[in-house]
Amino acid sequence: LDGMRPNVIYELGLAHGQGKPAILMNQRGSLNTEGESIPFDLTMEQRLEYDAIDRLLPEKLQKVIGSLDLR
Repeated sequence: LDGMRPNVIYELGLAHGQGKPAILMNQRGSLNTEGESIPFDLTMEQRLEYDAIDRLLPEKLQKVIGSLDLR
């Protein structure tokens, strides 16, 4: 979600509309600067916030993927 690019929000909307699971990610602190904030309708969605792209990020992603209800 970093940068709140319109194409990312559009693609997220398509996934939600088709009932597909999505993992929302953003770098910690990136959404509250210079007028960027997460849209209100996404605030209740689970998000993975990371401090930096490092060796632990794949493990964090695997945990989130494991928690998804893919029925």
